[in-house]
Amino acid sequence: MSEFIRGDCSREKSNMSETLTYLCRQIMKGAQEDGSFLLQPQGHYSTEATLWAALALKNLPEYRSQFLKSAIFLADQQLEDGRLLLDGECRKVFWLAAPAIWVWHGLDAFQAQQHLAILFLLGHSGVHYPRKPQSPSEHDTSIRGWPWVADTHSWIDPTAMSLMTLRLVNHEKHPRAEEAVKMILDRQLPHGGWNYGNTKVFGN
Repeated sequence: MSEFIRGDCSREKSNMSETLTYLCRQIMKGAQEDGSFLLQPQGHYSTEATLWAALALKNLPEYRSQFLKSAIFLADQQLEDGRLLLDGECRKVFWLAAPAIWVWHGLDAFQAQQHLAILFLLGHSGVHYPRKPQSPSEHDTSIRGWPWVADTHSWIDPTAMSLMTLRLVNHEKHPRAEEAVKMILDRQLPHGGWNYGNTKVFGN
């Protein structure tokens, strides 16, 4: 029986290894000389695609060189306040700072960039205001999280990413992290789970 289990596990590991190799090859099809990645074949480079590709390759020794090139490329996209440019031009994007910290985390050469991105997360939030009794939305609009872009309300996905990031860098007790937990719980749907960030609108 034990030999059967070992053999079965060995086949599973082999299949996983083949799948990982295939996926990495697919990712590398979008790699550019400057460390960026394409979002689509024959398209323009994408900061977002570069972030996710770098994270996928980060812990794979055979792709270490490509990963470091991507980490440098992302550092070049960082603005003076810690946020990252979206595809070299959009300055209003907030959410890219969080996964960029995941890329740079644990790398001594990028401590300054990581620190700057952390300060950006701690110092910025979405647009928030006291909930009015006649508001069609039922969630507490005063609890701060993080938005996708500047000058908009906070939503679940960017807030969850930012909260995970603050926990990664041992800031889970920071007031902004604790407030983000409250915001996420406040946005939970009546039956459990979450959508993009609303609970009920006009009672539905």
